[in-house]
Amino acid sequence: LDDRVIYSCRLGDTLRSIALRHPLLKDVNLWKLIAELNNLSTETDDEGYPIVKLSRNMKLRLPLAHEIEEFNNRAQKKRRARTGE
Repeated sequence: LDDRVIYSCRLGDTLRSIALRHPLLKDVNLWKLIAELNNLSTETDDEGYPIVKLSRNMKLRLPLAHEIEEFNNRAQKKRRARTGE
């Protein structure tokens, strides 16, 4: 049984706004995980914002708790590698 939440995009939604505002997520950095789960680009513009445009009623699969944990662990390892910790 898959407990995955499917989010229906509203006008004006972005990957960042969903990651920040959705009660299951509340972390703007999770936008990349949402993109990965939905086979969307994780490319960003010059200011670091996702280039993907979402359309109204587009359905997005949101990450499960263990996926969020794995994603955060991966991100932490990348940060450590960059800073040489």
